[in-house]
Amino acid sequence: MIMFKKENTVIVVLVVVAVISGGLALWFNEISFERGQIACTMEARLCPDGSYVGRVGPKCEFSPCPSSADKETKGWTTFTDPAGAYSFKYPADWPTDYVATVDWPPKVNFISGPFTCTEGGSQIARAGETVKKLIAGREYCITKEVEGAAGTMYIQYVYATEFGDRTAYFTWTMRQPQCLNYDQPRQGECLDEENAFDPDSLMSQIVGTFKLNQ
Repeated sequence: MIMFKKENTVIVVLVVVAVISGGLALWFNEISFERGQIACTMEARLCPDGSYVGRVGPKCEFSPCPSSADKETKGWTTFTDPAGAYSFKYPADWPTDYVATVDWPPKVNFISGPFTCTEGGSQIARAGETVKKLIAGREYCITKEVEGAAGTMYIQYVYATEFGDRTAYFTWTMRQPQCLNYDQPRQGECLDEENAFDPDSLMSQIVGTFKLNQ
């Protein structure tokens, strides 16, 4: 009769368990492969915004974290050029009581050639005032023209920026009242809203969603 030591018995059991586990894993992977699926571990990655993302196939890599731009433009409307040349997202409704849009969404025109910007002029002049700005890492040539009428100011903006070998011009107009014509507390509310409005940030977000299709 062959006698096994206790240590040998433990080793034999561990080997058997390992073989069975390996066989089950191989069988599971074969089934998953036949079904075109890959079994990913149930790990999760914490994103900067506090949300979590898991692993997905085909290489079981973590899904990308939602970007701040995605959150800022969530719920925006997508505008697509009738010719299908480009598309972008924009806020269809402004959460404002005094500031409003006239020409919206922005109209887009293209000019072939390198991006250039000639600064100068005045906001109240016929051609407006043109300045060069770096916003969120992108260079813009911004023209602003202000015109007043019956207690209301109409401000036309043109944001020009480079896309490949072309320059895109985003043109739109904002309407805002003369806040000093209101009594309190509306006067203060109007001034606070105008001071809080940031057209540069708004256009930077819109341009961030811009896609050239041809």
